[in-house]
Amino acid sequence: PTSSQSVEFSRHKSRVKGLKRFKHRVYVAFFHATQIQPHSSQVSFEVSIGSYGYREDPNGIIAPCTTQPAKPVTENNNLFFMPWGNKKPCCVIPCYWENNIYRIECMNILNCIADELDQDITHVRELMDEEDTDSKDISQAIVNLLEKLHNLLSEPLPLLPKDAHTMLDIHWWSIREKERTGILNEMTGLSELTDNEDIMYTCVGFVNRLRSIAIESQISIPDVIIWMIHGEDRVAVARIPIQDIFYSKNRLARGRLCGGIHTRFLKEPSRVSDNDRQREPRAQLRMAAWMGREKNIFNWEECIPGGVVMTFAETYENQMFSAISWGSVLFGLVPQWSDSTGKMSLPKESFGIPAGWRWDGDWFVSSAEDIEYDPENKLKEIMEETYEVRTKDDDDQDWNDTKTVWEDENGNQSTAPQSVKPPKRWEWKEPSWTVDTNRAVDEEGWEYGSNPDSRDTFNPIERADSNIRRRKIVRVRVRATDVPESPLKSTGDEEQWEYANTVSGPFYRVKQITHLFRRRRWLRRMVATEKNASNIFSIAQEQEGSPVTDVAKSKKEKASLRKHKRLRETPRIFMYFGEEHKWMLRAYMYQARTLLSGDKTGLSDPFAEVSISTSSQKTRTIHKTLSPTWDQTLTLSELVLYGDPESTRNAPPIVVVDIFDKDVLLRNESLGQALIKPKVRLSVEGPATKLKWHNIVYASRDEGQLLASFELILLDSEGINLKNIEPLELSSDETYYKIPNTIRPQTQLMRIETLLWGIRDMKRFELTSVNQPFVRVSCGDYKVDSEPIKNAKSNPNFPNPSIHFDCELPK
Repeated sequence: PTSSQSVEFSRHKSRVKGLKRFKHRVYVAFFHATQIQPHSSQVSFEVSIGSYGYREDPNGIIAPCTTQPAKPVTENNNLFFMPWGNKKPCCVIPCYWENNIYRIECMNILNCIADELDQDITHVRELMDEEDTDSKDISQAIVNLLEKLHNLLSEPLPLLPKDAHTMLDIHWWSIREKERTGILNEMTGLSELTDNEDIMYTCVGFVNRLRSIAIESQISIPDVIIWMIHGEDRVAVARIPIQDIFYSKNRLARGRLCGGIHTRFLKEPSRVSDNDRQREPRAQLRMAAWMGREKNIFNWEECIPGGVVMTFAETYENQMFSAISWGSVLFGLVPQWSDSTGKMSLPKESFGIPAGWRWDGDWFVSSAEDIEYDPENKLKEIMEETYEVRTKDDDDQDWNDTKTVWEDENGNQSTAPQSVKPPKRWEWKEPSWTVDTNRAVDEEGWEYGSNPDSRDTFNPIERADSNIRRRKIVRVRVRATDVPESPLKSTGDEEQWEYANTVSGPFYRVKQITHLFRRRRWLRRMVATEKNASNIFSIAQEQEGSPVTDVAKSKKEKASLRKHKRLRETPRIFMYFGEEHKWMLRAYMYQARTLLSGDKTGLSDPFAEVSISTSSQKTRTIHKTLSPTWDQTLTLSELVLYGDPESTRNAPPIVVVDIFDKDVLLRNESLGQALIKPKVRLSVEGPATKLKWHNIVYASRDEGQLLASFELILLDSEGINLKNIEPLELSSDETYYKIPNTIRPQTQLMRIETLLWGIRDMKRFELTSVNQPFVRVSCGDYKVDSEPIKNAKSNPNFPNPSIHFDCELPK
């Protein structure tokens, strides 16, 4: 900056206080929400920036800032996740902020150059560490690094605006430009260095200098806050720095997460307790976020290929069971038509289409995501079964067909086979029901028992005291291939009611005897006809004498609401994906070391649980060790991820490895957690992955290490990749799959010898003296015990001072 710029600043210094505000928009799309703590109430996510979108602020701007409340589901009673399927909820928040672009762009440019230089340094380091790497390749990689850095630093930083900068901006811009040109000048001297380590050391210094001048303290736009809400309680939170998602036409000035799919962990907002327990994440979000000027929102629509954004008006029809039929809700508990909370009256005819929008079709019924979710969605073939049960009295000589009943495996009443129909989107594979004879039964499929009150004493032989028999009737159903799937419209039963005991839920798809309340969701799609049009509805309400519009308000607040002819309501926004991509994760779990102790003995019974997206698996348990060797491969197949495979390769979902101490009676105790980025393979070609050490974190401290690697493999529709993947080898007892030889470390047989002279000054153990101590030496799963000292008081030396054992160690 010149002195004339300082004069110009002094001229408009008094006008900086009232800077012009520009309209921005924040877009957030939620793809997966997993590792949610099980809870009886529904879960929703709220997005806010400052007071915009924060629903607790009565004066805040109304915006579609929350997702549809839904109950988390699970497939294995272990990993709970949100049942969003191919309809991903979106949040949009319009907001107004001062001009901070020049500050954010300068910071992002410097951070981007530092990040790319850091990645190139890591690549060169890996080449230098490999023994078979040619020195010419290393030299060429260093030349490419320096050329790239020179090109990035050659472009000057963005100039300051004439009417919106401060004196600190001027000085800070001057320091940054001086540092940038200084690094360029110092790069000319690198040609005189001949040692690669010296060049790398200098480049690391460049990275540190760039990061030190990338700090910006004058950004007036707050961070984006994402809350996870259980019912009415805010239980977890995540914070996204605004510079990470800010959009700029300059690639270097654009936020590193702008519009890209990435993983973020939500943690409880309170501090870590004093008892030093593990502060585990409350949820893992797979999401995309974007912020920028309203004129640039076209970029958000291009960020996620394959996704179609759809906007819907939403209302719920409520009914209550009275006497013999369903009817209107009594006593004004909720309106006949309401929002999802049942507090605001929302008849269909009350929706006033916003300016710049039009209706696309009529209202239709669509179940909520948690009600519509079915664990069978991932299955292609299911066997239905029922049991034909017959009994006879002591006076009967033969089995009487008139005493036939139908039950399930546990003896509960079931439906007769001829009355069973396949669910929607399913069809029968076989023409009729058949008797299952591939069991311990007689030739006709019967098994016999002598106790009608028990279902655990059946055998295939009929005895004199047998008074009950049953046989299993089965029929296979498969997915129907000719049923098209609509983005949100129902394809089957148009009723689609969800039932509950009370108005507040929880709601279920199948009606029970105790259910007295039911509701169903109605949607109507709306399409924008004007660019950047607001999608906030004007809800027409009657004036004085109208039905109650908000049952949770006080009488004074209700009277205030009735004075206004119109209220506001936000739509539901989804990103619909018509195409899904299936992946497979291979987790090569070799070993861990220096784990925490989980038992009083000072040892643990560790096992690992590997989780990614909505799937998880466990390793076998290794008993009484702090350095377990699992040597096990876990395969998590049929992982469904939406979005372009290239975006998945650039930002894959994080693999979460939880280490537990196995406890038979009590709850398994956590020993720590490792968060690992998997290697993504879009084809089977390329080098095999390598095992690496990963830190295991417990209570924000490193407590052990894990030697493992993870591959996320794309499976095409014909399964060609799956056929070409290296097959796995079963263990000797055929209980688990071993790690392939191409990945397992190459080991050799070695001997460890230890010399033990004696033990002195032994302390008491449980108030008793130690008279016959011995020493145990272990290495991984190998261990050996010394001979005990016969009497530590009279002779504290070992009778045999030398012990040894043979073990397999890496070469």
